[in-house]
Amino acid sequence: MLSVYLYSPAPQGVEDPRLVQAYVAFYRLADLVASVVHFVTGASTVSVIRAQLEMVYMPLMNPSILQVDDLHMEGIEVRLYRPWQADSIPESHRMPCIIYFHGGGWAFFSIDSYDTVTRQLSENTGVAVIAVQYRLAPEYPFPIPFDDCLRVTRHILHHGEIYQLDPQRVAIAGDSTGANLAAAVALRLREEDQDFTPTLQFQILIQPVLQALTFNTASYRENAYYSLIDRRKMIQYWCYYAGIEPTAEALYSIECGRHVSPTVRRILYSLYMADADLVDELFSPDSANIRAQNKATGTEKARAFKNPDLQEAEYDPEIAQGGAGLEARLQDAYFAPLMSDNVTNITPTLVIVGDQDIARDDGLLYYHKMMQAGVNVTLKRLPATGQGHLAPLLPPSHWSAWFTFSSSSSAWDKVYLFVKENL
Repeated sequence: MLSVYLYSPAPQGVEDPRLVQAYVAFYRLADLVASVVHFVTGASTVSVIRAQLEMVYMPLMNPSILQVDDLHMEGIEVRLYRPWQADSIPESHRMPCIIYFHGGGWAFFSIDSYDTVTRQLSENTGVAVIAVQYRLAPEYPFPIPFDDCLRVTRHILHHGEIYQLDPQRVAIAGDSTGANLAAAVALRLREEDQDFTPTLQFQILIQPVLQALTFNTASYRENAYYSLIDRRKMIQYWCYYAGIEPTAEALYSIECGRHVSPTVRRILYSLYMADADLVDELFSPDSANIRAQNKATGTEKARAFKNPDLQEAEYDPEIAQGGAGLEARLQDAYFAPLMSDNVTNITPTLVIVGDQDIARDDGLLYYHKMMQAGVNVTLKRLPATGQGHLAPLLPPSHWSAWFTFSSSSSAWDKVYLFVKENL
């Protein structure tokens, strides 16, 4: 019976399908353990899942050439990695810095379980890295995680010299929901007085999750099941962030698009999602051949978003108004950065998406929006890569390579190169 519960079919078109199956089985087992512990002790399932993930990803030993300090900035726990001994260099020396926001559905992982990611980022680029332990949902829903990340970033921009960091050479980065936080912080800092707050050098958005209006974009439909992070799991994360209890009824209602009224839905689609079914083809490495073939066969896509949600007349006001008001919340650009009305003057950006990533079209739409606004933006597409394939990373060991996805190393090499060239 347990093997039947843990088994999932091998996903099509994705790298290392057996490894995906192994991770899906692990996450299902973690969910099962959490449910049993909750039934026996009353402990929350989220806290039990967190404990299991920390045990797997937190390194026991950290041999490193880095100086690593656990600090508090603006009352928020952070970990500062510096590729030198601060005591051995002149006090006037200032290092460039990347502030990193970890992924995990706003609810899971920590600076400990992401230590391998942030440590290797500093080691391979030669710059300082600050990992931010923002407070996690569902205990601390939006805007608290966003506020924590913004406060740490502002603190470094204003007071970086305290840590021998250069406030004029600060960048931000994040993966998955951490990329959501990075994009939101960049949007907010754009509004700051540049004579008072130094500007960011760039942002790196790795497989960003950027909107909760619809879970029926092409990438969601293609990767709805058997992915490392499937559609139902992603909706659950958004519920945590929005302060909504992710009951089976709530998840189903949101999956069907009933969390937004038909009128509001159509308006938001026309404003922000009109090209959602076109961006994959538009920014495909083989886009010219695809368009020529579609035109020759008469199957060229219409310039309209044929999302199944638009055909739905049903509306669930209980879900739409749940938490702090999901329908209103998902229109907030700091909650869902793709809903930003204006992205001009955003800091230069690197967007990394995987072809089999459930949130691929979020990243492509944001890239398209920034490109049209004249932002200096670069797109990197990773073939056969899904959500969660790049981070977190298992601690180095003789067996960790067996459980690391093939695209991970080359993807992170692209990040390291971008940092070296731009910071």
